[in-house]
Amino acid sequence: MSDSRNNRNLRMTPEEYAKKLWNWTPFNSCFMRGIKLTDIDGMVEANNHFLVIEGKTSTAGEVKLGQYNALFRMSFRDGFTVIYFEGDTETENSPQKIYCWRILRKGISMDYHFGEEKIDHIEELKSIIKEWFQLADSDKTPCPIWQRHK
Repeated sequence: MSDSRNNRNLRMTPEEYAKKLWNWTPFNSCFMRGIKLTDIDGMVEANNHFLVIEGKTSTAGEVKLGQYNALFRMSFRDGFTVIYFEGDTETENSPQKIYCWRILRKGISMDYHFGEEKIDHIEELKSIIKEWFQLADSDKTPCPIWQRHK
């Protein structure tokens, strides 16, 4: 849903976008044990390397266990890196402040700033994502990028 004309990911207001979100409830009966479909907030692919991003606002709480398990297991797949973050939005539901995040790669979990005072670290996370892309775009394995950021 990107709009290259103004370098935005959404071509509509967040309210218009929300009206077009799928309600996956009709598929709940397809799964047993209370399993339900989930969404992924963001994903990019470069040279068969995938970066999956899941964000929650600080008021929404953490990723639910089932979704976290799916993201964690996805991180075991070749070429997949998952970043889960907590932050806040100010305008148009875009992440404006990032307080903490977790990077999952090959089943390894590395936490950044969890349990700390809520200070904005969005630029730090953006630098990690940029580095991931540079490595993926050059077809080098972007793993484990976080070791250079501890």
